[in-house]
Amino acid sequence: MTKPLRGHDPSPPGIMSVDTPMSVDSEVAPTHPALATESAIPFPIVALGASAGGLDALRQLFADLPPDAGLAYVVVQHLDPDRPSMLAHVLEGAVEAPVVEITDGMRLEANRVHVIPSGADLDIHNGTLALIPWHRTGNLHLPIDSFFSALARDQGRQAIGVVLSGSGADGTLGLRAIKDAGGIALVQSPDSAQFRSMPESAVAAGVADVCASPRDLAREIVRLSRHPYVTETPAPEAGAAGDEQSIVLILTAVRHETGIEFDTYKRNHGAAAHRTAHGRAARGDAEGVRRRDPGRRRRGPGARA
Repeated sequence: MTKPLRGHDPSPPGIMSVDTPMSVDSEVAPTHPALATESAIPFPIVALGASAGGLDALRQLFADLPPDAGLAYVVVQHLDPDRPSMLAHVLEGAVEAPVVEITDGMRLEANRVHVIPSGADLDIHNGTLALIPWHRTGNLHLPIDSFFSALARDQGRQAIGVVLSGSGADGTLGLRAIKDAGGIALVQSPDSAQFRSMPESAVAAGVADVCASPRDLAREIVRLSRHPYVTETPAPEAGAAGDEQSIVLILTAVRHETGIEFDTYKRNHGAAAHRTAHGRAARGDAEGVRRRDPGRRRRGPGARA
C-alpha cells in the first residue's frame, strides 16, 4: 500500500516515472485525412481512461463536474471490438454536458464529452480526433496508453490524464507521456476502485499527481479548469517534449520485444524540471482531497531511488 500525503498539493506537479506499455503504432500521422491543420485548441482536455468497473467511476466523477467548466472530455474505455458500444448512451443519463460518440475527424469542443466507439483506437492532432484501426501491442490492447501519449504530444501541459478503475496496467505509460509534456496525471484511489490494478499500477510507478476518489478527482478537475497553468497556451520549449516522446516510444518498443523494464533509466530532466518548477509555483491547498506522495511511498523492485 502506498502512503497518503498529509497535505494535498493539487496543482501541476513534477514528472515521475511509469511502467506500462503503450501503442507504438499509434503515432499521429499529420497526413491522416481526418487530422485537420487547424491550430491547437485554447482549452484543456481531460482524457479519462477506464476498464472494468470504470462505468461506475465515470458516473461518480461526472456527477460532480459542472457542465460549463470550459474543458473538453475524452472517454477511452476498454470495449469489445466486435460489438456496438452503448457507453455514450449510458453516460448521457449521468452527465449534464452533451455526450457524443467520436467520429473520424471530429473537432474537440469545450463542455462536451467525447466517447470512443468500439472497434477503433483514437488519435489526435491539433485538437482534431481521428479513429485509427483497433490493434494490439504485442498481446495487449492498450487504447488508453495510445491516446494519452498522442494527447501529450498534441496538447502538452493542457492535457489532463485520469486513470480510473480497471484490470491490467493500461494508462500508466500514457500518464508518463502526459507528465513529460508538462501535463497533469490524476488517478482514482485503489481503495475506491472496483478493480484496483490500473490505479495501483500508476500509483506504484510514482506517476500520480493526485490520487483520490472519483468525486474528489472531479473537484480537482474543476480547480484546475480555472488555473492559468493549464488554461494559458504555453510557449513551445526547445524540442524537449519531442525528445522525451521519442525516448518513450523507443523504450516501449524494446520492452515489448524483450520484456525488460526501464524504470531505472536515467534521462535528462532539464526541461522536465523547468516545467515542474512552474507547476509547483501554481500549487495551492485543496481541502478534502487525498494525495499519494510518490516520494514517500514504499518502493518496490525497479522503483526509482
